[in-house]
Amino acid sequence: MTTFTGTYFDGRTSAGRHVSVSFNGSTVSVRNDEDGFYVEVPQEQVDITAPLGRTTRVITFADGARLETDDHAAVSTLEQMVRKNRYAQMLDALERRWPLVLASLAGIVAAVLVTIHVVIPVMADKASRLVPATILDGASKQTLTMLDARFFGPTTLDRETTASLEKIFNELLADVGGASFSYRLELRNSPIIGPNAFALPSGTIVVTDQLVALATDDRALAGVLAHELAHVEQRHGLRSLFQNAGVFLLISLLVGDVTSVTSMAATMPTLLIESGYSRDFEEEADLFAGEYMTQKGWGTRPFRDILQSMAKEVGDSEVPSFFLTHPGTDDRLAHLRNLDDP
Repeated sequence: MTTFTGTYFDGRTSAGRHVSVSFNGSTVSVRNDEDGFYVEVPQEQVDITAPLGRTTRVITFADGARLETDDHAAVSTLEQMVRKNRYAQMLDALERRWPLVLASLAGIVAAVLVTIHVVIPVMADKASRLVPATILDGASKQTLTMLDARFFGPTTLDRETTASLEKIFNELLADVGGASFSYRLELRNSPIIGPNAFALPSGTIVVTDQLVALATDDRALAGVLAHELAHVEQRHGLRSLFQNAGVFLLISLLVGDVTSVTSMAATMPTLLIESGYSRDFEEEADLFAGEYMTQKGWGTRPFRDILQSMAKEVGDSEVPSFFLTHPGTDDRLAHLRNLDDP
């Protein structure tokens, strides 16, 4: 039985009466032994106002009477017994335990950040290595078809230049391997995109005529191709795609919207276009290209020069982030320059 004390108001006068209250599981009994006052109220005729901090609790009865008390613990027990204000009780408990709430929120935020920056990248890397070559080929072909329709036209390079590029590309493949992917060099003309090169997950590497025109010598083009080949070998495209999808899925789960998740697989070509490379991926590809060039005895200067020229030329905000894959050019150049130092 729950018992506590309070002040009873009959609803007809403003006078209050000090009373003791008890609840036996079905009725609330209110009494004052000094004047013989006693009233018994069925459970279904009892209502309890929601808790608000440490303010006085109020219990109301169907006949207009009310009971006020500062015994919060007793009223909370009564609320549970008569099944009133369940959500308000939870909120009140949280308000009274705000340090614990803040600690819990901090823990949730930390867990989300760890998931985004550690767990998802690791899972994305593992997932990228499980995608069959047939899916890579299909998605890459669809992506290139979409890009051709919007940004690219046939190459205008002459046969001699084309043959020279093919030779550079084949020598690169012979030097660094790359048998695990179906590598293919594609040349495109694109005044819209300008001087650029990019790699698709299947091993297709696209180079624009404008980039070829920007290159001062074959070593610069070899550096660019090595950079793009590194993106393929390290599966940067797929890892970026899966990381972005993982973050999207996490946010969808947190906000309770999972309906849009089912459509992600069908939009893989579009996601490949919109997913740019992270700074870490760019630096990893730069390191691969830089080490290749130093091993050839060229140094990284030709590659650094063309990166600087590309950074000046490529700045159109209307093109997809897929083509704007050169973040932090100054830092990248510094890292490449370090490879040349003894």
